[in-house]
Amino acid sequence: MLPLVRELIEHVRMHFLHEEELLIAVEYPQAAAHGEIHRKLIARAEEMSDDFERGAGHAGDLLGFLIHDVVARHMLIEDRKFFPWFKKTARAARKKGLPSRPFDA
Repeated sequence: MLPLVRELIEHVRMHFLHEEELLIAVEYPQAAAHGEIHRKLIARAEEMSDDFERGAGHAGDLLGFLIHDVVARHMLIEDRKFFPWFKKTARAARKKGLPSRPFDA
C-alpha cells in the first residue's frame, strides 16, 4: 500500500504546484497563503507516510488524512474560495480583448 500512497502524495504535490502557478498567473491576492497551506498538507502527508513505513502510524489515519484533510477539506472547500477571482479576472480579460484563461496567451 505504501508505494501507492507515496504515488498519490506525488500526484497531489504536482496538482498543488500547477494550481499555485495558475493562482500566481491570475494575480490571486491570497496565492502565497494558499501555497503555504499546500506545503503544510504535503509535509504532514509525508510525515504520516514515513511514520506508517516505520510501523509508528496506522493506515487508517494516513488514508483518513489524505481523503478528509487534503481532498474533502482542502480541494473541495478551500480551493472553491478562489473561483470568484477566476470569474472576475476572466470577465476583465474578455472586456480588454485578452485571453480569458491565463494560459491561453
